[in-house]
Amino acid sequence: MLAKAVAARLVIRLVDVQAARGEGHLVLTGGGIGTAVLEQLAATPAHKAVD
Repeated sequence: MLAKAVAARLVIRLVDVQAARGEGHLVLTGGGIGTAVLEQLAATPAHKAVD
């Protein structure tokens, strides 16, 4: 599933950005895929690594 793959890569990228810069910012569009990515992001235990 695309949304699950995007969420997994997103968590990795956000953790990397936080480590390098201290903070990160993200903007997602609405609609089906944006909502699905947010749902998958919330469902993965790795999201707890993102501040």
